[in-house]
Amino acid sequence: MANVSEKRHASRLGLSLLLGLICLAPAWAADWVVVADSKTKVASLSAEQLSNIYLGKIAEVSGSGLVVPLDQVETSQLFSDFHGAVTKKNMNQLSAYWAKMMFNGKGEPPKRVAGSDEVKKLLKGNPAMIGYIEKAKVDGSLKVLYTPD
Repeated sequence: MANVSEKRHASRLGLSLLLGLICLAPAWAADWVVVADSKTKVASLSAEQLSNIYLGKIAEVSGSGLVVPLDQVETSQLFSDFHGAVTKKNMNQLSAYWAKMMFNGKGEPPKRVAGSDEVKKLLKGNPAMIGYIEKAKVDGSLKVLYTPD
C-alpha cells in the first residue's frame, strides 16, 4: 500500500501532466472570434483574408471598403492563439516581420490594445475596425466575422 508521500507525489505528477496538456492545446481549440461593430459592411472574413489584413498585405475587403485591424497585446494568450491559427506566426516572427515592413516603409503593425474589453470599446461606432475577442464576450453590439474551425 502506498504511503501518504507517494500519494501526494502521484497527485502532483497527475496535476503537472494535466497542466502540460492544457498548455499544449492547439490554437484552433481556442474560444475566440473576430468581430466588428454591428453596423459594419463586412459580411464575413476568411482566415486568408484575416492573415492578409493582420500582416498589412491588404487594407480593403471587396465590397466592404477599408478594414482596420486591432491586435491584442503580445503577452496575451489570445494574441498567441489568434496569430498561431491565422497568420501562422509567433511573437518573434511577427516582430521580425513588422521590423522589416517598417524599415522598408511598407506598413506598420495593427494597433495593440490591452484586452477584449478595450477591443469592444474601440469597435463601438467604428464599423471599419475589426478585432478578436473571447467568444463569451460577444454581445448584440458586435457582428461575428470569423470563427475558427
